[in-house]
Amino acid sequence: MAYSRMRASVIDRSCRDQFAEIFRHFAAGLMTTDAFESRVGEAVGRTRDLGVERVFCDGAYLLYHDIWPYRLRGRKRLPHEQRREVARMILFLHSDLPYEWPAEDGWWLQTGESRIGCLGWFAKRCGCPLPDPPKMSKELRDSMHIFRAVWPFRRVEDFEEARRHPRLLAG
Repeated sequence: MAYSRMRASVIDRSCRDQFAEIFRHFAAGLMTTDAFESRVGEAVGRTRDLGVERVFCDGAYLLYHDIWPYRLRGRKRLPHEQRREVARMILFLHSDLPYEWPAEDGWWLQTGESRIGCLGWFAKRCGCPLPDPPKMSKELRDSMHIFRAVWPFRRVEDFEEARRHPRLLAG
């Protein structure tokens, strides 16, 4: 965990800008899944910016499958709510804020959030009941409410400030 905290303070502006542009084009249906993964690998493969890594792994990568190449158009177009989430991730990438959530892969699965996403879909499809989520403290429940509302930002105030003063429109 100490290594993750150390990495959290690194902001790789060039890498964030490149990833934000690639991600925006992908979400708009301008490139295929294969082209997206290839361009992301070239642009961000060696970054030490934890924000870039987590937005890709816990955000962008969960929006598509890589079984065959396709574009996010037509039937595969992202729903409105996911497009809003993509916009929030891109806004974070354009900020100079460090990534402050836990850096471990899938940490949110331990909080009962697995009731959504692939596990929830699979259980519903197979008729398998999901176990009740683990008991959470009020602090963890409040944290998860913030997580759903503003991730990858850590605080509502940071998200609101970035919305009021977007870097690309500050000319």
